Amino acid sequence: MEDQMEDQERLLLTEREAAQLLAMSTHFLRRDRISNSSVGIPYLRIGAAVRYRRADLEEWIERKMQV
Repeated sequence: MEDQMEDQERLLLTEREAAQLLAMSTHFLRRDRISNSSVGIPYLRIGAAVRYRRADLEEWIERKMQV
């Protein structure tokens, strides 16, 4: 049961966690969100909080690998 809760909590990642997963800096992620030349990293805004869905990031990585 505890493992299930942990998995659900990990569905949404903070900016720092997403940066670690992507091996990028948090500065890069911030800049990408506001840039006109964004690389298209998907994110969610929940109020003032920015979150990244792990599944979206993994799909984005796969798409980039196929190019």
